Formats: sequence, C-alpha cells, structure tokens
Amino acid sequence: MGQPGVVTTVDFHFDVMCPYAYQTSIWMREVRDLVGVEVRWRFFSLEEVNRAKGKKHPWEREWSYGWSMMRIGALLRRSDMDALDRWYEGAGRALHIEGRKPHERSVAREILADLGLEQSGLERLIELAREGPTAVMCAETLWWRCHRRLLADALLAAGCEVHHLLEGGPRPHELHPSARVEDGRPVYDAGTRPRLDPR
Repeated sequence: MGQPGVVTTVDFHFDVMCPYAYQTSIWMREVRDLVGVEVRWRFFSLEEVNRAKGKKHPWEREWSYGWSMMRIGALLRRSDMDALDRWYEGAGRALHIEGRKPHERSVAREILADLGLEQSGLERLIELAREGPTAVMCAETLWWRCHRRLLADALLAAGCEVHHLLEGGPRPHELHPSARVEDGRPVYDAGTRPRLDPR
C-alpha cells in the first residue's frame, strides 16, 4: 500500500489501432520504469465507439481490426499481464512505426512468434485437456462468436475430445467449415464464409 496521494497503480486503456494511445504507452512505460508504478493494461474499442448506426458490432464479424487484436490481448492477459504488455508494444510498433498490419492474421502470428508467445497458452491448454476434463469459460455466452471457437478447433485438431455445454446438453465440437487440419493444427484457408450459428 502506497503513501496517501502517491500514485502506485495506473489503469491504461488502449486500442492497438490508436496512434495516440500507442505513443502515450511508450511514455507510460518510461514512467513505470523510472518510478515503479504498476501499469494495468485495459481495453477500449475505437470500432465500437465509432460504429455507424445499423452496422455490425466488431464482435459480430469473423475478424475485425482492433477488436481481433484486443481478443488476442485479452487471452494473453488472463495468464500474464506482462505478456499483454509485450503484445501491445510489439503490435503497436509493427503498426505505427514499421508500417506492418498486425490486424492481419499472418502478421499477428508473426508478432506472437517473435515475442515467444505463440501457442504457449494453447500448448498448456492441450496438456490440461489431455490430463483430464477441462473447462474454458468466457463472458461471451455464444461460443461460436468467441475465441472459444478457435480454441475448440485447436484442441480438436490436437486430438482432444471437445464438447460445448449447452442448455440442451453437451454437443460435440465440429471443426470450423473453413478449416482443415495440418500437422495437428487448424488451418483456415478453405475460403468458405464462417458459420455463426451452429444450429
């Protein structure tokens, strides 16, 4: 606990797509390193804030610019705030300094691999699933509109048995129609439109 009136923790809200947030995050890291404040990285969505009336919410699309990168960050934050920090710094630098496109799947994967974050959490999840029954939960009720769809595909491709616990009872997971399995991993290149409703 810090002294009265002394800031020891900062909640920093960002969208990877925002250049102003990225520049401020550079300064915030410098402040953290100089005075030892704890930075808790939080999210906001420019896509949602600026969404035109009648347009889809970013989470209703298979892939969206800032929202999809936010999902990657949220998954990382669940296990390690430092991993989220490194992801944001890497993705922000790629977009705003290097001119790359981290909102594209292939570039996002490259950044994760460069940071040593690729599959580490997934590999742990596969290990847990092989050891015994394992549950993955999220605030998003509909699993097919959530990162759980991708996790379920990855687990299925790795040879794990996957079921979705629904109101009518468990339902076996089926691989996404645009995916195929290669070397124990799902590859999404079949070119079909995603099925948003599994019914």
